[in-house]
Amino acid sequence: MKVDPRILYQGLLARAVPHIHAMGILANMQAESGFNPGIQETHPIAGRGGYGLAQWTGPRRRALERFAKAYGRPVSDWEVQLDYLLTEDDTDHYLDQRFETIEDATLWFLHHWERPAKPNESVRVAYVHHLANEVTA
Repeated sequence: MKVDPRILYQGLLARAVPHIHAMGILANMQAESGFNPGIQETHPIAGRGGYGLAQWTGPRRRALERFAKAYGRPVSDWEVQLDYLLTEDDTDHYLDQRFETIEDATLWFLHHWERPAKPNESVRVAYVHHLANEVTA
């Protein structure tokens, strides 16, 4: 079930993620999952494929599953996924970055955190512009 991006935005802010960083995360989540925390990649190249808001794969997916289990919560819980996202080393590096624009934050998260086979930068930048109007309205 899709989660309203305004709820995810507020969830990130409540977890002390700055606005500009939250926007970069949201734009990438929209591209990866359409904000569906229970989505499973339909035709994975290998293994079980991506899962959740950020389409965690391989060892990252298994770590997300262990994290959810340790807290007795379903892996499809969007709050569990936000909490887990903030435990990953790549997220620490992201939050340490200083960005001038939401586009810069989006592209950094795309290339250094998500690292998809097909980045499609223009789509993610378009998403961040749309989301900036939607979540802050």
